[in-house]
Amino acid sequence: MKKITTTLKEPLKYLALNRGSLVLVTDTEGASYRDIGTFMAIGVDGTRIGSVSSGCIEDDIAAHAEQAIVTGQTQTLRYGLGSPFFDLRLPCGGGLSIVVIPNPDETVLARALHKTSDRIPVTLSFDFLTGEINLVNETLLVVNASSMETFKVTLLPDQVVYVFGQGAEARSFAQLSSAAGYQVRLFTKEENIENILGVKHIRITDFDEFKFPEADPWTAICLFFHDHENEAKILSNYLGSIAALIGVQGSQKSRGTPLMELQRLGVSKTHIDKLSHKFGLIPKCRDPQTLAISVLAHVATAFDGQRVV
Repeated sequence: MKKITTTLKEPLKYLALNRGSLVLVTDTEGASYRDIGTFMAIGVDGTRIGSVSSGCIEDDIAAHAEQAIVTGQTQTLRYGLGSPFFDLRLPCGGGLSIVVIPNPDETVLARALHKTSDRIPVTLSFDFLTGEINLVNETLLVVNASSMETFKVTLLPDQVVYVFGQGAEARSFAQLSSAAGYQVRLFTKEENIENILGVKHIRITDFDEFKFPEADPWTAICLFFHDHENEAKILSNYLGSIAALIGVQGSQKSRGTPLMELQRLGVSKTHIDKLSHKFGLIPKCRDPQTLAISVLAHVATAFDGQRVV
């Protein structure tokens, strides 16, 4: 069975610090705007973090969450197909099962979030009868999604994009990636680079002496250089990694120099083959904005492939 995973942890972050109810999508039938395992938080003050639909049932869920806080009892809800709420239909025509857990254990949530901040996936087990949430020791578990008493969701580390390069292309891509919600690190030789909201800048003065950060399955490595002097040095540090995507701006012809340099550095063909044969989903981009959109779509596709184990 498919393992249920999520990188969207903002509702858990809220409930680790505030009283409220945790809303969890446990099943979908037909079309759905959200995946199984999607979280939403509803605070006792009415604050809402996240969503489980396009907005058509959140008000009703909030009413049930308020009731759950009063009774202290977990609630199981069904919307759309198979629902007793005939006056609440999903525009997509599908069905959605929801569990509302009042006052989830903030200590468990905080421990889980701490692990993911250390780049460690962690599995949470939910008991729908009692509302109890536990941290599961093993992170590579197959979920029995048919069980109506326990349910497991694996929290993945935040997705990170390492941008190496300079010029408008690197800046445009970093800015767009940050706006899309990814953690972004921009590594550049440029001085006095303009501040980009949400992007951490790291200036590199010497690529030979620079200590490159590690990459994991939730990291994308994206290079934007017009000259190819330092590409091989960067790639040699990552082609042996398990990064979700490693890509380089430029034509197939321009790749010849760094590929030859990688061979000279002793990088194996197996590792060199990890370099993406294309960089972006739109061919022949001629401006920084279109290139940024093209590469970001490629990154999102690669990250999506890392969600299923």
